[in-house]
Order: sequence, then C-alpha cells, then structure tokens
Amino acid sequence: MKRLVLPLVLLLFLAVLPKPSFSYIIPHIYTLDLPLYAPARITINYAYTNNVSVRDISTLGQSMYKYSGGPTQVEFLAEDIDTYSFTVEIWYTKPVNQTVTVGVWSGTAQPMQGLAYESHFEHLIFHVTLRVTEEPHFPTEQEVAKATVAQIADELSQYYNQSRQLTESISQITITVSILALVSAIISIVSLLVVGVLYRSLKRSVQT
Repeated sequence: MKRLVLPLVLLLFLAVLPKPSFSYIIPHIYTLDLPLYAPARITINYAYTNNVSVRDISTLGQSMYKYSGGPTQVEFLAEDIDTYSFTVEIWYTKPVNQTVTVGVWSGTAQPMQGLAYESHFEHLIFHVTLRVTEEPHFPTEQEVAKATVAQIADELSQYYNQSRQLTESISQITITVSILALVSAIISIVSLLVVGVLYRSLKRSVQT
C-alpha cells in the first residue's frame, strides 16, 4: 500500500505544477513596392516601442543611402537612381490596435503621398522596395518664353543673312550689267569711228 501512495503523491504534485506554454507569434507582413523619383524618402510611423530593427538593406548598384530608426518612426533616404530593398521589423509585448502610416516623398516637384494600414498585431514586418528613377523635367513659363525669344531671334538672324546675301547678289548682277553696258557702248562708239574713217577714205578714193 505504501508503494502505491508515493507514486500517487508524485502524480498529484506534477498535475498541480504550472505547465510551460510555448506559442509562436505569427508576424503580420506588409509588402511595399514603390516606383519613385530621385531624391526619394519614406517614413514608417507606428505606436511607441523600443523593439524596432531595420535590416536586410541592399541595392542593385553602389548607391548611397541613409536611414534611421526610433521608438515611433523609421526613415529611409535614397538620393541616387537605383533599386533599394530593406526590411523593418516591429515588436510589441502584446497586440496593439493602431494605424501605421507611411509617408512617401518622390522627387522635388510632387507632394507627399500617405498610406495607412490598420493593425492589431504584436509583430509587424514591412518588406520595402524603392525603385528610384530620374525625375522628368517640365519647362517653366520663363524657360518656355526664353526658348521662344531665342527661336525668334534665330529666325530673324537667318532672314537677315538671307536678305544680305540676296542684296549682295543683286549688287553684283547690277555691277556686271553696268560693265557690260559700258563695254557695249565703247564698242559701239569705236565701231562708229571705224565706219566713219572707212567712209571718208572711200569717199576720197572715189573723188580722185
């Protein structure tokens, strides 16, 4: 009987001991793939936590970038033309109801764009890809006016050059015609003189 009591006591003791619980927290994953113009900037804003990491940063080229992370915000700056990838991981000790906001700046002419994500999780992961290209340039009113004035000035210059060439050609033709007329007049005078001399000579011959 005593042999049975001891095992029963051990079983009861083990039954009342707290059982360790092992639970795996499944992260909630967000994927952002953004085409942007240089310089590009993105911020991820979230509820306060000291457990934040920015990792797995990579680029296709050798471009430079800057990033910072804090209890409420992660910021990433990309000034060169390239493709940037990185991961932001956020942990809480328990699920937190919040709205995670993402601010996106693209180039120098476009306003900030905002994204919002409702979350009630304790583990968040953001996989971010920034495809940064050159910002297109659209001419301003001053640049258009300046280009128009330059084009008009160029056309006037071409017209002036063509008019000058035409005037010079006409002048040369006029001079040539004048010279030909003078030569023709001289030839006519000489011809008349020759005819007169011949006429006189012939008249004298007849009289004798």
